[in-house]
Amino acid sequence: MTKELCHVIEQISREKGISKETLVEALESALLSAMRKKYGGRTNIHLTIDRTKCEITAFETKKIVADVVDPLEEISIAEAVKIDADKKEGETIDFPLEALSTFFTVCKREVNEQRLLTPG
Repeated sequence: MTKELCHVIEQISREKGISKETLVEALESALLSAMRKKYGGRTNIHLTIDRTKCEITAFETKKIVADVVDPLEEISIAEAVKIDADKKEGETIDFPLEALSTFFTVCKREVNEQRLLTPG
């Protein structure tokens, strides 16, 4: 997937005269929007694309709390220290999300066709 993504970014950049950074930012934005939609609109979902390797990393961030009120946004101290013993209440912890290649392929195609290739 990463070779394909790098190739697509290079190709569109050359063909359309759009900077690689602009393409990567647009792709990140579109993929993040799709990921958040997939996870019910949660705002604690984050996504980055490594500018060199074109690797996509998706993760969710949860706040460490003493008493969990919202399990989608929070994690207990007891659970957090199982993952990272140095974590303390009030801090955040990141959990990788499975980046389904089919999901990203569909999103990439959609971005290429609708957003990146539209003039303006």
